[in-house]
Amino acid sequence: MPELAIIPTMADMDVQRPAHPKTAAQARARFFNSANAFTRQLSDVPEAVFIEEPMLAFRRTTPTGLIPCDRAAELGAPMAATSPLMLAQYVRINSSEGLQTSLAASGSLWYVIMGSGSSGDSSESISWAEGDIFVLPGGTHQHRAGKGGAILWMVSNAPQYAFEGITEGAMATPMVHYPAAEIRRQLGLIYQVAMGSEAAAMSIVFSSDRQEANRTALPSLSIDLSSLPAGQSQRPHKHNSVAITLLIQGEKCYSMVGGQRRDWQRWATAVTPPSIAHSVHNEGKVMALSLTVQYAGLHRYARTMGFSFG
Repeated sequence: MPELAIIPTMADMDVQRPAHPKTAAQARARFFNSANAFTRQLSDVPEAVFIEEPMLAFRRTTPTGLIPCDRAAELGAPMAATSPLMLAQYVRINSSEGLQTSLAASGSLWYVIMGSGSSGDSSESISWAEGDIFVLPGGTHQHRAGKGGAILWMVSNAPQYAFEGITEGAMATPMVHYPAAEIRRQLGLIYQVAMGSEAAAMSIVFSSDRQEANRTALPSLSIDLSSLPAGQSQRPHKHNSVAITLLIQGEKCYSMVGGQRRDWQRWATAVTPPSIAHSVHNEGKVMALSLTVQYAGLHRYARTMGFSFG
């Protein structure tokens, strides 16, 4: 009995590169699609209870410093991390000693478990005592404990910044260029295979050499060009990311969002709220095209994408 031929789908496609890049910015371009980009799986966030870390913070022989609640190995994170986007740390400052923290983060939240002291930078300083809570912006701060020392608990979003590639002197994503001719070629490639059950639409997802592992254009943000042939309808689906969509081309097209019809108007910008089922319907005679930006990279990394059909 002859073997059945395996028909490849969009999910089976490898990352695509530009055919004839003319500049370095064009050569950095990478292309995925709506089946092999958004279905990338990451490990679950592990359940954890940190006991040894506070014990170490209270141990008299422990030197002044930071004690991270670290699960980076399980999370595949680029730095110490308690969850994909947050890092909790115990801070021990011995009697009359100082500690400098330098955080590439938008800020940090602090709770004083024991003792008293002060924290500040060149522009401002605060004094704190047991039971206090305070917030510090990202950057470098000097901390000093009073007599008897101090133990604090601190949470920052430094892992989010590390995911974004935001470190002093570092650049997460250099300039990338996707020419229209290459975009048309990439769109044609996915029509040479079946859509498959993983994809919600025939879409190409833009990436780069630097962001190829994330399968996004920026670490947090994805941008994709969706197409829908004349006379076809998209499967209803939903996800936790807000979608901001530019309606490029469509004749007698409309979207269904949470059971409500939204007729397309060319070049309009449409916002689809999170966790609401939505679909596109093309009753015209030309292919529908739309360009959508989502926080897909951030949600995927945080394990909160929540994509489902229906």
